Amino acid sequence: MTGSQEKIQADTSHPENAVEALLLRLWHRRSEPGAATEVTEELLTMTRSAPNLDQVEFHLPQFAHLVIHIAEDVPETAVLERFILAVCQVSTHIALQYFWIVYAVLEENNPKHKSDGGAARVYRRCAE
Repeated sequence: MTGSQEKIQADTSHPENAVEALLLRLWHRRSEPGAATEVTEELLTMTRSAPNLDQVEFHLPQFAHLVIHIAEDVPETAVLERFILAVCQVSTHIALQYFWIVYAVLEENNPKHKSDGGAARVYRRCAE
């Protein structure tokens, strides 16, 4: 394990940085098989407390970016989608925020509204 990975691993012990540290670990290891499953399992256990749920809400745009824009880089995108859906079931507020993030990306990449045809891949990903 490199020094940066050890630092990311160590930061999960601090509750105020735990979600951010796990998100960074996921980003650094996004192409490794099993990394998304490992991180989302930790995130699911953490989101049972309100402070950690607030951290997930704070980092929701980053989670959405991972699921929408770089799904090809994360072999286990379905695991991330299930994590986000589980969090949305716990918090209607987060569910609405996630909806508006996805809707904004969908509208931004709509081929009917863009002269260049929009980003068809991103549009299809959001429409799924």
